[in-house]
Amino acid sequence: MKTLPARIRQKDKPQQNWPLISGIAAIAIVTALSLWLYQKRIDGLVANEATQLRSEARAVSRLVAHAIDSQLRQLALFAQRSSSAITELANQPDSGDLRKSLLDDLRRQVPGALHLTIADGAGNTVSTSGASAADTCRGELGTYGSGAGDTGPPISGVYATPDGDHVDLVTDYRTPDGRTALLCMGATPTFLSALLAESELGGRRFLLARNDAGRRIEITSQRADTSPRGAFTTADQKSWPVAIPIPGTPWQLLAATSGNVLQPGFTRIRDQTAIVLAAFLLFAAIALVAGLRRDARLTQQIRDRETLLGAVIDTMVDGVITIDDKGNIIGVNPAAESLFSRDREEMLGRNVKVLMPEPFASQHDQYLRNYLATGRGSIIGIGREVSGLRRDGSTFPMALSVGEWRQDEQRFFVGIVRDISTLVAAREKIEQQTRALTESNRDLEQFAFVASHDLQEPLRKISSFGQLLELEYADEIQGDGRSYMRFMVDASRRMSRLIEGLLEFSRINSGGRPFEPVDLRAVVDDILEDLSMQIVESHAAIRLEGHARISADKIQIRQLLQNLIGNAIKFRRADENPHVTIDIKTLAVPAGAAEIVVADKGIGIDPKFHATIFEPFRRLHSRDEYPGTGLGLSLCRKIVDRHGGTIDVASDPGHGSRFTIVLGSRHDD
Repeated sequence: MKTLPARIRQKDKPQQNWPLISGIAAIAIVTALSLWLYQKRIDGLVANEATQLRSEARAVSRLVAHAIDSQLRQLALFAQRSSSAITELANQPDSGDLRKSLLDDLRRQVPGALHLTIADGAGNTVSTSGASAADTCRGELGTYGSGAGDTGPPISGVYATPDGDHVDLVTDYRTPDGRTALLCMGATPTFLSALLAESELGGRRFLLARNDAGRRIEITSQRADTSPRGAFTTADQKSWPVAIPIPGTPWQLLAATSGNVLQPGFTRIRDQTAIVLAAFLLFAAIALVAGLRRDARLTQQIRDRETLLGAVIDTMVDGVITIDDKGNIIGVNPAAESLFSRDREEMLGRNVKVLMPEPFASQHDQYLRNYLATGRGSIIGIGREVSGLRRDGSTFPMALSVGEWRQDEQRFFVGIVRDISTLVAAREKIEQQTRALTESNRDLEQFAFVASHDLQEPLRKISSFGQLLELEYADEIQGDGRSYMRFMVDASRRMSRLIEGLLEFSRINSGGRPFEPVDLRAVVDDILEDLSMQIVESHAAIRLEGHARISADKIQIRQLLQNLIGNAIKFRRADENPHVTIDIKTLAVPAGAAEIVVADKGIGIDPKFHATIFEPFRRLHSRDEYPGTGLGLSLCRKIVDRHGGTIDVASDPGHGSRFTIVLGSRHDD
């Protein structure tokens, strides 16, 4: 493939590493995107869980506040119902029976009650059901009493006593004499633990906690923790991210989610991401392999095309020369070597002007620079005839066509050259023959004119004197002499008509008029009016349909159609009147053309004569049957040819003929 320069051969070769690089880049991007989406979904899951946890914690905190409030209401109701007994015990604080009886009533009315302490409005203990109860309640009563029941906490922390872990609830009541007194009830915290246990669904964990004097007290769904601990810290907030204060108490509800609650969601997101990523990686791998295979196939196809193209160019009979934008030759085929009588090595690298004779060689560089600067040239993309210069200095005519393309911002040109020495010689010979033929036709036309003019005069005399002899010497001329006289007169008349026909035939091209808009229907109407006597005598039925306008020689179109319509009336069957149909219509293709169909039901034409009826003097019947010169249809064909149209015949002997003419595709003479 020596014809194609290396720069050109590499033009369309795919870079085999690009599919691999782009595939790896796509995999990396999609993998990073998948991991980012995975983390976003995880973050979304965690955020959604945190929102749900806070919402549920608020609901549980309201339940806890309601449970505490319920205990306080029951304690207040007990104080109201047992006011007399409480007053009596306050007056007899050492009465064990009164204390036991009142404690039993409290335990019946308030489930979980453990002990009871009575205090005055200032929080000073008046009576208690036990020493441990007095110790735990004393601080709560003092705190509550100092605020006169308005700001003191109604519930204490968790205390461990021999009677069990308990919390103290404080409420105030009115004594019968109108004084304010306080009640402190110790109750088991199970009513809170049970509530937390009922709320811990779906992996939720809740914790009630408070800080008392630097130690943290906790109530969980399982137990109450009274062991001393440090205060609630930031580290605890990580384990218990949600903290909701219990209104009116020093307690707060802590909430958290078990790690295994989110694990199914984490697993689902991980599995989905892994499936999508694996599917993409599989698809990418398949696509990458397919792309590499396709690239390999394309590379091989390009190599095959290069081989084929090189073989085609090397075997072309036309010379192929490739140059760069400096005009230097970078490729030639063997035909170019033979055409210019130069070896390939001798031409490569040299300026293409070495293949041109003067003055074209001197002008080529400037022409190329102008074209590169302006983009205007008289030869790019078209063909023209130029002269080539062989190695021995001889020149020859050649046809040159030039094409251009770009590669890597550089412009290249390819020229295809053909030696047209034989063609030029043949063309010159044809031109000579054409000139001779034109001169001959002119002479023939002149001869026809002169002949027709010079021959018509003797014929007219023969006819005239023949008729005169027939009239004046009728008595002297008898029998065969009279017949011979009529034959002579008829022959001279036929000869005169024949000469007129020949003259008319010779003037179809030279004597035609310029084309003009012609209304075909109006022309036919005029013809039918001229033929009216013939139509009446033959009882012909004429049907005219349609209309069209074309650009034509009106006189010749009238002559054409009058011949065809006259023939349709003349060549009729003896047993039937003529039936003639004339259809005119405009054609879409070619533009501006029209179709005229003249059909009859006459004697018809044998198909074996269809190819010859348009020849001059071709007759299918004797003059006695159907008179005429035999030039009518040949005149029709010549008129149609001048108008760039077509005329065709379809016929069935004994059933009529159909002539189809297409006119109007040619617009000027």
